[in-house]
Formats: sequence, structure tokens, C-alpha cells
Amino acid sequence: MIQSPTRDNLMHSSIFFDLRPVWGPSEGCRQLGAALLEMIAGNALFQHLMAANALRHPPPIGRFRDFIVASRGADKDTLDLKVEGLMPFVEGVRILSLAHGIAECNTLERLRLLGERGVLKAQDAAAYEEAYHFIQLTRMQLHQRQERAGQPLSNRLDPDTLNELDRRILRESFRQAQRLQTSLSVRYQL
Repeated sequence: MIQSPTRDNLMHSSIFFDLRPVWGPSEGCRQLGAALLEMIAGNALFQHLMAANALRHPPPIGRFRDFIVASRGADKDTLDLKVEGLMPFVEGVRILSLAHGIAECNTLERLRLLGERGVLKAQDAAAYEEAYHFIQLTRMQLHQRQERAGQPLSNRLDPDTLNELDRRILRESFRQAQRLQTSLSVRYQL
């Protein structure tokens, strides 16, 4: 998948890069991870394409800093907290970690290590972490409200249901995801 980075291979490889052992000896998994990191470090084309893939889901904020929501259908007036909010962090931090030899799979741990190693400025890594936490918190609160109302769980949120403070913090959290994507765009010349 790394040697021939087609669209499908890129999609499937993202799954494998977060591989963790669940039972039994973990040495084989560790060795596989180390070999993958070595292959990725030496493959600029793969890194470039993974970075481009990480930009596929832009955060839902417009030029005038208002939310971009679905305009029709069942999802009208909503945005997707998982795909549009969390995925930009997960995918962006994943490629930076892989490119810099970080074997950790957890997004927040990856952020911490990227900051410690100077790949990201420590302040940026901290801001991305806080933004990720807030979007995840908002998502969990949405799920609690849906559960209490007997609704199916969904990651789609109508931002008008938030109070003004939460709307501002969510907007700023999305802006941090946008900053991360912009830095990837510059770093990988996309």
C-alpha cells in the first residue's frame, strides 16, 4: 500500500496505521509498526498523498467565521462533529506522526509527542488538543441528549441549539482544525 499509493490503498492504509494488539504477544505488532514507519519516512510521495487525503474534510466554518451546515435533506442545518470536526485532527496528526517516526496510535498522545519533538510548536499542539477535546465533549453531550430523547445516535449537530459561548468555542475549535490543515497544506505543498 505504501509503495503504490492509490486512492483505495490510502484509505485502507489509514486503518492499518492505527493497528494495536488486542491479545497475545505484542512484539510482532511492534516490529510491523517499526517497519511501516521506516517505509513511510523514506517515501515522500506517500506522505504527500496522505497529507492531501487529510485535507478532504475541511472544518465547517466559512469566510465570515459562521458555520457551514448542510443545506438540504435530512441533515439540513446540521454539521458533522466527527467527520468535519474530529477527522481533520485525527488524519492530520496521523500523517505528521508517521512522517516523523512516532509509533503512538492515540491522537492526543501523537499531538503531545509532536509538540515535544518540535514538529509542532508546543502552543499549537496544546491548542489542537484543547480544540479536539471540546469537539469530542460536544459530540458526547449530543449523544447524551439523543439517548435521553430516545433518538438514534448521530454526530450531526444543529449549531443553533448551542448557547452563544459554546458556539464561539466550537467555532474556534474548528478554526484550530483549519489551522492544522493549512499547515499541512504548506508543509506538503498542496
